[in-house]
Amino acid sequence: MFQRRSQAYPLWLLSLVPTLLLSLLALPALYAQSTTTYTVYTSQNGEVQGSEILDITPDARTAVVVGSNNVGENKLRLITIDPATGLPKRSSEDFKTRPAVAGLGLAQPVFSSVAMHPTRNFALVTVRDLNDDTKAGGAVFIDVASLALVRDTPLPLGLHPESVAIAPNGNYAVVANQGGSISIIDLRSGAGAATVSATITPTVPDAETTREQDDPQPEAVAISPDSTRAFVTLQRNNAITIIDINPTTLATDAVTRALPYKLGGGTIPLRPDGLAITPDGNYLVTADEGVAGSTRPNSVSLFRVGADRTLNRLADTGNALPLGSQPEMVDVGTIGNRLRAYVTLERTDQVAVLHVDTANGQLQLEQVVDLNPSSLGSNTASSPEGIKIAKPQGMELIVTANVGTRNVSVLRATTSSPSPSPSPATQRVHLPLVTK
Repeated sequence: MFQRRSQAYPLWLLSLVPTLLLSLLALPALYAQSTTTYTVYTSQNGEVQGSEILDITPDARTAVVVGSNNVGENKLRLITIDPATGLPKRSSEDFKTRPAVAGLGLAQPVFSSVAMHPTRNFALVTVRDLNDDTKAGGAVFIDVASLALVRDTPLPLGLHPESVAIAPNGNYAVVANQGGSISIIDLRSGAGAATVSATITPTVPDAETTREQDDPQPEAVAISPDSTRAFVTLQRNNAITIIDINPTTLATDAVTRALPYKLGGGTIPLRPDGLAITPDGNYLVTADEGVAGSTRPNSVSLFRVGADRTLNRLADTGNALPLGSQPEMVDVGTIGNRLRAYVTLERTDQVAVLHVDTANGQLQLEQVVDLNPSSLGSNTASSPEGIKIAKPQGMELIVTANVGTRNVSVLRATTSSPSPSPSPATQRVHLPLVTK
């Protein structure tokens, strides 16, 4: 008959305990690892006459693409996304610019930006003159199902409208007019009755030069998830305007904050271009185009947004991005169960993938995706600019508008499933019984 001795473990066995404990501590990390990879699909070269900025329809099945090429040809195009594969394909005839903008007095009207209404099937499209920045632009409203105008006349805006975003609640839109102003469009009564409810002229008192004070150059727009606050990059000023918007009256209160950063003992211009806001509304990610010829690589920055409309720059990519890559636009969302930012790198034909770590205030460059892998075949992608995340029928996609090749690319994200975490019972160390 066997008899147990409770304290009779040999010394060699006791010596293994620290090693076993260290191994067990590492188990969660080993089991939780997952990898996200990206497969690139690209539509035919030249398929979109102007492919610069895009938005995604509410059903996530269609990309609405606008822009202009080097001779001013300009059309709105719809690119469908195959629900089974993610492949992009032109789906309809184009919507021509000129008949839609009669009355604005533009010699060469071109579409400059587009935003889809979150609940109604129309796109708000801004229009500017290709070569004359002294003429005011406007906005047109296009039904994306019929490619027909929702209203007969364009809505006048400021000089050189460059970017537009519609609030998540659908009540208003914000337009960054690169000529120096910001327009608020009231959409509460529908596109047919849309009006400009406010015009804001941002100023930056501590701008480095008089030119920067006089020419803020509003560039891109993002609106908070609760629809109460808009953010507009002022590229030349190296600043961001924060606009509080009353959801009932659409009254506005604008405050401009200079981006708070000092590098190398002095101010280095980030020149923020595109920006996106995290789903919780507390953080901004900016694509910093930088200054041509600068020896410092371009960057992507993470900001914490304070309740008092302050901005705290928490992190940037430093030297991680390819030199001269020129970040343009950015979108933020949860892909592969991780909050990520996707940034178009116009001069290197790539997309930067970054983990947005809000818990620790960090940006982590995960990888740079080449839009022209050898497996792509004859279709190529050049000079990506606009970028949007789309999630049709369980897929996770990132869609880019490529200026140089006048087409779109789709990055399909695939995330490997992590191994299941071990149960508490399997994490225990069971030392054998010593008997005699």
